[in-house]
Amino acid sequence: MSSRKAYDSTWQAALLLLPTIAIFVIFLYWPALRTIWLGFYETQFFGQQGTFVGLQQYWEILMWEKYQNSVIVTLKFAVVSVFGTLIVSILLAYWIYTVERGKTAYMIAVIWPYAMPGAVAATVLLILLHPEIGMISAPIESLTGMEWDWRVHGTQAFWLVALGTIWFTLGYDIIFLLAAFHGIPESLNETTRLDGVPQWRMLVSVYLPLISPTLLFLLVINTLGGFFGGFAMVDLVTNGGPRGATNLMIYQLYESGFRNFNIGEAAVQSVYLFAIAVVLAVAQIVFSDKRIHYGG
Repeated sequence: MSSRKAYDSTWQAALLLLPTIAIFVIFLYWPALRTIWLGFYETQFFGQQGTFVGLQQYWEILMWEKYQNSVIVTLKFAVVSVFGTLIVSILLAYWIYTVERGKTAYMIAVIWPYAMPGAVAATVLLILLHPEIGMISAPIESLTGMEWDWRVHGTQAFWLVALGTIWFTLGYDIIFLLAAFHGIPESLNETTRLDGVPQWRMLVSVYLPLISPTLLFLLVINTLGGFFGGFAMVDLVTNGGPRGATNLMIYQLYESGFRNFNIGEAAVQSVYLFAIAVVLAVAQIVFSDKRIHYGG
């Protein structure tokens, strides 16, 4: 007989939920509402709340050319980082899963960048790829024949930040994918080996459909990371340049709020950033729901 006790009292259930509700209200709901409210005010010097302007500031931010550029840059960055991270992590995780020897060493090699703080990862990237003193900048120029200087070439700066972010976040996806691969029945693996099915065919036709819930989870998490991540790379490496090529929405928000002390403007940008990320994440879940295989 189970020793669990069922509570049929509403007030007892509410009492048990009260600590969790309090934490959500204090640290999530109230700050979110406060942020929306601050967007209705113009900010005075040193961030003091000033004149109530209603929706005017929300409209002005939308019409601001610099902010429009940051939205476009962020959408491009999100597409590259989300799908780039997912594709590379699937290939690496599957390779580690199927390799016979050295699994532990390979896992450490691909996961360790994620163990570093973002600032450290950005510093490592800067040391490796600085146009003048970077350890691999000269080989890049000799192999490609192009001038490697992301300080003046916007396209190079964008790909530097995007690929650096992919490298930094691979470990997170690989951990979940390896766990999903190891959850596949061993009998299935033995059957495919006896039938001589190529590994790439098994990955595409069998394994990916079986781990589709994990893929959906990572797709949503990567999407949120594509909008809220990348800040350390931009702040320490490119500072949003050159000419706004890496001016992500999260960096523009930081610049408005913490450099220009325009709290109202930063609040509006944070609302827009959150809204775009949530809409895209929900759209992915709704669109993929009928294509996900949950077993059973």
